[in-house]
Amino acid sequence: MKSTLLSLSMTENLSLVYWVSLYLVIFAVPLVLSGPQLVVGTVVNACLFIAAKQTTTSKLIPLAILPSLAAIMHGVVLGSFSQFLLIMAPFIWVSNFILMVVYKQTNQKLIGLPLASLAKTAWLFSIAFLLVNLGVLPKIFLTSMGVFQLATALLGGSLALILASIMERKA
Repeated sequence: MKSTLLSLSMTENLSLVYWVSLYLVIFAVPLVLSGPQLVVGTVVNACLFIAAKQTTTSKLIPLAILPSLAAIMHGVVLGSFSQFLLIMAPFIWVSNFILMVVYKQTNQKLIGLPLASLAKTAWLFSIAFLLVNLGVLPKIFLTSMGVFQLATALLGGSLALILASIMERKA
């Protein structure tokens, strides 16, 4: 049995387009935008929140990894400190996965959003604090992996809720 794009149902085609679009956005935003971490992080986190409730946990793994790979390729998110992003990348992957899993496991969106945001930030800030104190990372990472992560996660989650609300009204 041959499975091609043409043999998929309309629903399957729309689902495929949706997921490909989500993967492209979550990768393209940090790759293309040179904008502030607040903007890039907010859009990326919105995509993470959107995906969290809509797929299995194992399918969230690539979404956790893609944004920081794009940021490393672009090399501008943290300016002259971008080389340190290589050190933090695996921890950022885990933090993105934590955000999605915590949000996915909560039944109430308004509780899940701050809980997932705090879990992500606590993990990243703890790792950054440890690596700064070991002399591996510069102190700027305490801010970028602390308050900025919390802000972008909360803003991204809020954006995701707004977008979901708009989509539900149109459906």
